Amino acid sequence: MLLAWGCLCLLAASYPVRAQSYPGSTPLWLTTFGTDQRNDLISLLQTRDGGFVLTGLAWKPNSEVGATDATYTAYLVKTDADGVLEWERVFRHSDTTQTWLSDIIQAHDGSYLVLGDIFSDYASMDFERTVYLFRVDEDGNRSWERSLSWGNSYNRAGNLLRTPDDTYLFTGFTRENAISTGKAFLVEVDLQGHVLRELPLALDHPGLPGSVFAITEAGYAMAGTYHNTETDSSSVVLAEIDPKGDLLWAQSFAVSFVNYLQATALTIDGGYLLANLTIPRELGSEAPSYVYLIKTDAQGHPVWERVFNEEQGEPLHDVQDVVATPDGGAAFVGSRAFAPFTSLNFLLAETDSTGALRSVQEFGTGHHDYVEKILLTNDISYVVAGSRLLPELTSRIFLAKIAPALPTATTLPGMVTPRRALLDAAYPNPFRTATHIRLHLREAGYVSLKIYDVLGRIVATLLEGHLPPQVHVLTWEAAGLAEGVYFGRVEHAGRTEIVKLTLRR
Repeated sequence: MLLAWGCLCLLAASYPVRAQSYPGSTPLWLTTFGTDQRNDLISLLQTRDGGFVLTGLAWKPNSEVGATDATYTAYLVKTDADGVLEWERVFRHSDTTQTWLSDIIQAHDGSYLVLGDIFSDYASMDFERTVYLFRVDEDGNRSWERSLSWGNSYNRAGNLLRTPDDTYLFTGFTRENAISTGKAFLVEVDLQGHVLRELPLALDHPGLPGSVFAITEAGYAMAGTYHNTETDSSSVVLAEIDPKGDLLWAQSFAVSFVNYLQATALTIDGGYLLANLTIPRELGSEAPSYVYLIKTDAQGHPVWERVFNEEQGEPLHDVQDVVATPDGGAAFVGSRAFAPFTSLNFLLAETDSTGALRSVQEFGTGHHDYVEKILLTNDISYVVAGSRLLPELTSRIFLAKIAPALPTATTLPGMVTPRRALLDAAYPNPFRTATHIRLHLREAGYVSLKIYDVLGRIVATLLEGHLPPQVHVLTWEAAGLAEGVYFGRVEHAGRTEIVKLTLRR
């Protein structure tokens, strides 16, 4: 439902302004990477060894025309936990095609699956594209490559997801060109890139199907932006589908005439964060954009919505990515330009569990630093990445580690003391290889115990079933996971409780 701009102002001003500003912040470390070409960031991933993998584009104009006459190649970078380069690779499908990446994920054996698309040249990129999937080993060596299409000339792919069965999912889109309507498929492949299924997605809801971004207990979560061509307005759509591709529920969000989805994240309580931009076109054609942040429950019902405009005391005009924090809040990144356009600073903002702005850190390096991705690391710090524009139209990818501006609470909503708890303290904790979690069940019934990482992703399911009323001890062996903070979450008899677990290597 669209709301008037006056409602937007009330929404933003309905909670106290408590943000602390840190305009001269300095990263714990910052490193840059790149070829002798222009290098633009696409995605960021923390690896099992605590390091990072970045994907991007390396491209170089073939003439003075610029981007319209350029050669595009895939660029991969692997670093250790301190941002020190371990390897970098440049890939191209063939000498006659351009390669454009979209996502990367690490497989159970430590290798990586990389997703993108290929096209012949810049002039044809809005008309002819083929989905491109390839695998590299832990040292960055490519072992195989596959190309996929679904009947039309224009084919694109969304995010890569890893299933509990060690297969891999993404949403595939096929249409006649970049702006036409078409079809969507949920595509599942194995570690060799062989297609296991292509599930058509025909969802009767405006804005769907969108890109699948998370695996849920009931199926898959997807999100996107719906543009209404009759009113020239747009809204954000969040939905869940079952494994057969049928729609379970869908929710739409808008606080102004124009609303664009920028990023999504899972929360530890099973809900979602949606980071968006909203533009109050009612104020005129020159109206600025504002950050519009939404927290929902597991069925997409809004828990809170916040718009960071002048009513906040410090308006925020750009958001590129978001993560959920362990205390139930959010952290998001964006950039701030200065006029004349002499530099571009990047920002990291943090909220509390109600969405109220707690802090804004601003990082100015004297360069044009356009931040695009953020991760919450296993030591409860942030790593951000983006593209740094340099003179003579060259650029490099930057990676930086940032400490939270304020102490982050480690007690989550639903965490209770052991005396009252169903979920008792784990032992040992911290632990190196395995920890034992004790359950106190006062009545028989269904019990679910799952382990989550700090991004809200399920890393282990210890129990799903019926248990008698007694003390039970379950063991979690954390083989193959990076050291850091994890959370055990139990559900029983209408109650949900959480225990913090610390893995050390």
